[in-house]
Amino acid sequence: MRNGIRSIIATLSALTLATTAGGVASAQGLFGSAGEFGSLGGFGSLGDFGSSGSLGKPTIPGNGGFFDVGNGLDGTVKPGIYQNPGLPDEGCSWGRTGPAIAFENEFQFLNIPFQFASAAIIEPTDTTFSTFGCADWKWVAPVPHSTGSAGSAGSLGKPTIPGDGSFDPSAGDVEPGIYQNPGIIDQGCAWEREGPNFELGSEFVPNPGEQVASAVIIEPTDTDFTTADCAEWKWVAPIPGSTGSLGSS
Repeated sequence: MRNGIRSIIATLSALTLATTAGGVASAQGLFGSAGEFGSLGGFGSLGDFGSSGSLGKPTIPGNGGFFDVGNGLDGTVKPGIYQNPGLPDEGCSWGRTGPAIAFENEFQFLNIPFQFASAAIIEPTDTTFSTFGCADWKWVAPVPHSTGSAGSAGSLGKPTIPGDGSFDPSAGDVEPGIYQNPGIIDQGCAWEREGPNFELGSEFVPNPGEQVASAVIIEPTDTDFTTADCAEWKWVAPIPGSTGSLGSS
C-alpha cells in the first residue's frame, strides 16, 4: 500500500495500524456451507425496488440520489447488505445517515482504466441511503441477527479477519468475499483496500454510546486490505458469480 493512503487514514483518524502476527485471517479452511443463505424468494415484490431476477432480491438504483430506509415499499430501501459491481472508469459514491452515525468519511485513488466493486450495509436504524455514479446495488444478505424471510446469514466456521492488521488477499492471507463488521461502541472503524488500479477506504464514527456496522467486498485481485480499530470482520456472502465453495472464484 502506498504511503499516501496510509498518511490519509492516519490524518483522518489517528489510528495505529497493527499487523496481526503472521497476517493470516482465522478460520481458513473451515468455511462451512454456503447453503445457509437459502431462498430469497420471500422478498417477493418490493415496489420500486422489487424483483431482480428469479430470486426476487431487492435492488437500489445506482445513480438514484437519496432514498429513505424502510421496508422496500413506496420508494424506500430495505435494510441488508448490498453489493455493487462498479462501472468501468466510474467512481461510485454512496453514503448513509442515521441517529447512530456521527461522522462518515470515504476516500479513493483511481488509475484509469479501473473498475472496483463495493459493499454496503444498510441498518434498520439508518434513515437515508445515498448513491451516485454507481451500478445498481443488489441485496446479498440480511443484516446480521435478522430473523426475516432470508433466513440464516451463514453457518458456523465462516472466515474472519481480525479488526486490526494488513493482509494481502491475492497471496491468500484472507478469503475473498463480502464481509460485515458490527462496529464497536464509541469507536470508529477504518478500512482500506488496494487493487491493481485503485485504492479506496472508508471510516464510520458512531455517536456517543452507539456503534456503526460496516461492510466491505474483498476481491481475489486485491493486493492489500488494511483494517484499524474495528471489530472482527465476518464473511457473509461470496463474491457474486462465484462457483463452488465459499469465496471460490
